[in-house]
Amino acid sequence: MKLTGTHYAYARRRQLITVTETGTRHAVRILVERGGVHGVGFRVGSAAGTQDVLEEVVLGTGEHIVSFIPQDDVYIELNHLGTDPAYVESVEIFDDSDLVLTSSWNLGELGSLRYDQSGDILYVGAGAVGGRPRKIIRRGDYSWSLEDYEPVTGPFLGLNPTTTTLTPSALTGEITVTASKDLFKAGHLGALFRLESVAQQTSDVLSGEDEFGSSVRVTGVGETRDVTLTITGTWTATVTLQRSIGDEDNWVDVTTYTSNQAGITYNDGLDNQIAYYRLGIKTGNYTSGSATVALEFASGSNTGVLRITGITNAQSATAVVLEALGSTNATEDWYEGRWSGYRGYPAAPALDDGRLAWFGLDRAVLSESDNFEGFDPDAEGDAGPIDRSIGSGPVDKIFWALALARLTAGAAAGVYAMRASSQDEPLTPSAASLKSVLSQGSANIQAVAVDEGCVYVSRSRQRVYEMVEAEGLPRYVADDLTLLCPELCAAGIVSIAVQFQPETRVHCVLGDGTVACLTYDRAEEVRAWWLIEMGDTDEEAIVDVVVQPGDGREDHVYYVILSGTTYCLTKFALESECEGGSMNKQADLFVSDTTAGTTLTVPTFLNGRTLYLWADGEARGTAVVSAGSVAFGASYTNRMAGLYYEARFRSAKLGRALGRRKNIPQMSVLAHNTAPVGVQFGRDFDHMYNLPLVVDGATIAETTIVEEYDQPAVSIGGEWKTNERLCLKAAAPNPARVLAVYVPVES
Repeated sequence: MKLTGTHYAYARRRQLITVTETGTRHAVRILVERGGVHGVGFRVGSAAGTQDVLEEVVLGTGEHIVSFIPQDDVYIELNHLGTDPAYVESVEIFDDSDLVLTSSWNLGELGSLRYDQSGDILYVGAGAVGGRPRKIIRRGDYSWSLEDYEPVTGPFLGLNPTTTTLTPSALTGEITVTASKDLFKAGHLGALFRLESVAQQTSDVLSGEDEFGSSVRVTGVGETRDVTLTITGTWTATVTLQRSIGDEDNWVDVTTYTSNQAGITYNDGLDNQIAYYRLGIKTGNYTSGSATVALEFASGSNTGVLRITGITNAQSATAVVLEALGSTNATEDWYEGRWSGYRGYPAAPALDDGRLAWFGLDRAVLSESDNFEGFDPDAEGDAGPIDRSIGSGPVDKIFWALALARLTAGAAAGVYAMRASSQDEPLTPSAASLKSVLSQGSANIQAVAVDEGCVYVSRSRQRVYEMVEAEGLPRYVADDLTLLCPELCAAGIVSIAVQFQPETRVHCVLGDGTVACLTYDRAEEVRAWWLIEMGDTDEEAIVDVVVQPGDGREDHVYYVILSGTTYCLTKFALESECEGGSMNKQADLFVSDTTAGTTLTVPTFLNGRTLYLWADGEARGTAVVSAGSVAFGASYTNRMAGLYYEARFRSAKLGRALGRRKNIPQMSVLAHNTAPVGVQFGRDFDHMYNLPLVVDGATIAETTIVEEYDQPAVSIGGEWKTNERLCLKAAAPNPARVLAVYVPVES
């Protein structure tokens, strides 16, 4: 069933849908064109008004898929949770289909997205591409949302410095805003405006019990305390005027009305006291109809917020009121929202110390504490929002943000950090500064956090830096991790990801489809770069990398591979799965199975390719893929097939005497879980030898996996020359783990 067209709901109005298909999982796709301040409630129940099948979830502007398994006929209910208009564009019920959310990001923009996660919510910025921030929300395994990030209370630019006035047509609901001079641009669609007005007016529609309108703040003495009260409409109820002294937390009844009131005046006589007044219908006092209640107070001021929903021309726009305005008079006291299609959007979020920070547009804006969508400029105290500009150097685009020991952001001109003081107290509105801490700029590539620092790519895309605190000094330094092999990343780095288990490895995807991987340990002063090339031909290219935490001693590493015209997501085998035994996953783009059979199904894009086989504890030769399958020639239970690869190691020049001829007469190897035929050695890759098949004086089979290989030295067949080196090579599908090599050098 599908509802088309535009459906809108004001407060408490519901759309009921009966579902007859039972016993199977159902999914409901809901497109919310405008969620309003409080969103649209969605619930599923066995009877109208209940939520025993699915408890109510709140949906904002965007696309949502919510799933459930009904056991009988159910009611689906949409319930608008606010008083401002909300629009639901469509509702579609489906089953046995892919759960797909449609985004506006294209494939080329995905690498520019920047995000941070809080529980089941992913806050996403569009990075250097630009565009409205969004939220990806996980509500369950089969329930997801892609919502616009739409804070209501800000952030805002400074007070309007011009004489241009804004005039709203009404205090609430959908209104027209008129500017005295050309102001509105196409990019203002969706922008916030905050209007301050002299005098206070409220107007609210009450259509149920326990509903109360907006309040006015009354001060002064004598007649200056007069409040004008109006009630109109067709209704049957008791409307109560309530008062709260000093704040809005202690409401008491003042008087009641059961009929329309035409602008009557009320004066409390409480000279020099601050009192708040509101009109509402208490529980048990409502029968039917809708009452429009209004209060007006000539003194004081009121601040309201609206969002632009349409641009008529440069001086006129339509809007929806998010926080009730105080007057329909023209006002010069207005604030434009800091973020919009016209002003631009922030690029990168970071969650830090209970705040959601957004970097971009030459500044950092932090939400209120523990309120990731709160930017109320009137919020008082240390929990209020924070808004700081970079304040020095050129206007810079922010490429990434990380919550490290300090809130940190990377840009082309350098790296910036935010702190309260040299003692690093929590950031507050009165104690927060954003300053450049490194002049070594960053590329538009997401940095990765490592311990208290981070690893990032330089703006040349050919160097990798680690940002760390200088030892004994209150400042940061940029340590060049590619200092000893600067040519390794000459193809340009595309993306990076860090793996922490079983050791720290930084995977750097290069523009030529290979990966430069760094294994390093700062404490042990270990830095080892190695190059990964996928497959046995030039058909495979690595285009992206993702690392997820593992359950045991190893993280899960995924490469996105482009093979011809086919993209595939591949997963690194764990090191514990590459030590021989009944199953050994040591090949590129391998496929494995643990059920008995004579063939193995593989992706069809490998048709015609030669795969190397492993089955039930032994290498089983090769086979050519035909029609998406490889034949093993016999039935095996544990089967693996994949592309051939070689692992090569070439030492630096051996010996300490430059210019003198040297020779390596022999070599000793210490290896673990290794097939001797799986490791070759020699002075170069054109002259390679297998390890001896003699272990502890006994000859072993070529298929034997030796748990600990520690045998007498073997001759390496070296020559007397100035450029003497040691080369080692391992190859799929045999396991090989070389722990140490000893090579005496004669000079």
